[in-house]
Amino acid sequence: MPGLDIESVYRLVIFTLVLVLLLLAEQLFPARPDHYATRLKSNLSLQGINLLIQVGVPLTLTAAALYAVYETTGLFNTVLGAYGLWTKIIICWVVIDLVMYWLHRAYHGIGFLWRVHRLHHGDLAVDVTTTFRTHPIEILFTLFVRAITIVMLGMPLLGVIIYEVLLAAMAIVIHANIRMHSGVDRILRAAVVTPGMHFIHHGRRPEDYNSNFGLVLSVWDRVFGTYRHASIESAGMAPGLQALAAPHLQKLLPLLMMPFKKLD
Repeated sequence: MPGLDIESVYRLVIFTLVLVLLLLAEQLFPARPDHYATRLKSNLSLQGINLLIQVGVPLTLTAAALYAVYETTGLFNTVLGAYGLWTKIIICWVVIDLVMYWLHRAYHGIGFLWRVHRLHHGDLAVDVTTTFRTHPIEILFTLFVRAITIVMLGMPLLGVIIYEVLLAAMAIVIHANIRMHSGVDRILRAAVVTPGMHFIHHGRRPEDYNSNFGLVLSVWDRVFGTYRHASIESAGMAPGLQALAAPHLQKLLPLLMMPFKKLD
């Protein structure tokens, strides 16, 4: 099947394992009451479409990494070729995570990109199924940006595989509806994004959803002034955009058509 390469397989396996574990954790240690029943059908339908796209796209991130190696392109295959493998991987991880931070900000700051991305913010609860709630256009565009970044860096194939597996796992973790001790959360978010930190990003107020853009490393929000510590729960705010709260907008077809409609 086209596009089903080693990076895709590893990513899917790890994603599935982390998903199962966190679904169990959400039942045992929930931070908030669950709302699976009203959202599960639409979220799973979007995930099914996105999986078909990711499997069917021939330009995968592994292909991008191999292209950079065989064509001797990219920063680490030309100018910085003397660096060791793990030095290259760590530098590439940091750079690509920074690129993803700015891409996330672009999804919030550029008109059409926001209309695509707001589908994700239209979820009226936040749990592991929110991870699935991504428009296919966003999946494709994000894949394209990551592929271009990988080629420009000349990112080693091993680094691509490990980063993509890490990103897949973190995407589920940061949306998980799990209760975490405030002290543990504070320690973890000094380095990485936590569920508590990302939950703020899903608030209804602009000051909430225009903050905490990081996906793996939390440092970018602090460096670029978008870090927000205060919880939307402490202000009595529910997650999800109010403009998208109507039940008919939560069904699959309206969700897919959302980038082409002006709702706010």
